[in-house]
Amino acid sequence: MVDESIFRIKDIDKSADLKGIEFVKLKLKKFPSMDMLLSGLSHIKAKGMTPVLGDGTFTDTQCWMEACVARVAIDNAGENNGFLKLTQSVFEESLPFHNGNIVLLKGYRPSLDHKVIAAHLVRTVEFHA
Repeated sequence: MVDESIFRIKDIDKSADLKGIEFVKLKLKKFPSMDMLLSGLSHIKAKGMTPVLGDGTFTDTQCWMEACVARVAIDNAGENNGFLKLTQSVFEESLPFHNGNIVLLKGYRPSLDHKVIAAHLVRTVEFHA
């Protein structure tokens, strides 16, 4: 499996040309939109490899975004567990988790807990047009 060296579609193509590479892992921070992530995962499949998804260092927000993509793009386990390492959720209602799985219930829409975020805020910068 290749993981840390995958930042763009070109890297997936290089991986497909290497002997012995069966799995390619993507992360939202390297394919920085849900659409880009979905496109990358689809490209891995098109190249005959198995996509893997996730980052064990993400907060609830990124894990939720990756889980939304995972439910339509992969059929194996992801590494979307970073939010479990937090002492406090950044969501008002914690990301649903049961038996080792993020459970995306119909209608679940996370809301940020602004008190938690404010407690960890170091600095605020505003930009105006």
